[in-house]
Amino acid sequence: DPDATAERIAAFSTRDAQRWRELSAAFPGEAETLFALLGGPMKINALASFLLRLWRRKGRAGAAATLRFLLSSPREWLTETFETPQLRALLAAWGMHLDFAPDIAGGALFPYLEGMANQAFGMVIGKGGADVMIRALVAMIEARGGRVECDAPVARILHDGARATGVELAGGRKVMARRAVIAGVAPSALVRLADGALKPRFAEAMTRFAHAPGTMMIHLALSDLPAWRDPALRGFAYVHIAPDLDAMARAYQEAMAGLLPRAPVLVVGQPTAIDPSRAPEGKHVLWMQLRMAPAVIRGDAAGQITATDWAEAAEPFAERALDLLDTHAPGIRDRILGRRVFSPADLEAWNPNLVGGDQICGSHHLSQNFLFRPAFGSADGSTPLKGLHLTGAAVWPGAGVGAGSGFALARRLAGT
Repeated sequence: DPDATAERIAAFSTRDAQRWRELSAAFPGEAETLFALLGGPMKINALASFLLRLWRRKGRAGAAATLRFLLSSPREWLTETFETPQLRALLAAWGMHLDFAPDIAGGALFPYLEGMANQAFGMVIGKGGADVMIRALVAMIEARGGRVECDAPVARILHDGARATGVELAGGRKVMARRAVIAGVAPSALVRLADGALKPRFAEAMTRFAHAPGTMMIHLALSDLPAWRDPALRGFAYVHIAPDLDAMARAYQEAMAGLLPRAPVLVVGQPTAIDPSRAPEGKHVLWMQLRMAPAVIRGDAAGQITATDWAEAAEPFAERALDLLDTHAPGIRDRILGRRVFSPADLEAWNPNLVGGDQICGSHHLSQNFLFRPAFGSADGSTPLKGLHLTGAAVWPGAGVGAGSGFALARRLAGT
């Protein structure tokens, strides 16, 4: 409800409330332009065509304003657009879901899209658990004669020197490809699996692919939802604990320097506020993402945690996060029935694509986005080895559950 959102914003600034209404009203038109870019192929000719259409639609000044926005940092856009620090922080926190800290060029787009799209369309939560999406996708594959195999690690990609021909599993079984080998892996893993079949320049680009800072996850079983200082928060699926832009920027820089942040940004998910079926009757579950966290620990920004390996640092870092949560929801520890902590190292061990706990499979900074995701000339997932394609969040248009890179690849392979 845009009006309800605007009323909440008006408690801090009537000017910002009016600006929110204006942005919401203009979003359908802006979305057509932005989604044409994000949903289209990322090649030089396609980008040139987009720029030409942008100029024809908006004129020189309008096109220049859009390009300036796409290059802006979250802080630049938010400071120009809103006057209240609370609203700036509200939207900037969404940038931290990727690796767009407040001062990262090219990062304004994501907070804008999250704010406007969530306002326009709402947020979708799978009833019963996030795996409802996976089960639906598997059912679609099986309905078309496909098969999904788990616990079948690939040892190497088979090839005849010029073309990928299949894969060999760790147990020695070979699965041959009739059309293509599609690798949904981190770029560095592609180099390892291809076993010398990739051209040196391409292999080097995949090896130096930069990953974003890591994430630590805390999962809690609760006797009740947190006793938030603002009781209205008990009705929300997501709560960000990130007081201002400077705090977010510090957490990001500390993690980039290899330090455990003094005050990590907390993304608090309380899905049972919306979907009670995820927990026994009267009970709740809650998860926390700690953004950001270093893949390799060099120290502690607060000077309190001495451990430099995640096996020993995870629990004290989790306590720091619970302390932060407790300042906003007093007594949270009294409601915890059980907890499980997953460090960045744990996440990578569970899913090798989460390199260093990077949940978005690679930085989305300008030097590794658009034409350069994962490398120039390969934004469509193509590789020098015919029949071998890279897909997933490391390929344009990047992270998210929209399956953009896979959808684009499927269309290309199908000739549509």
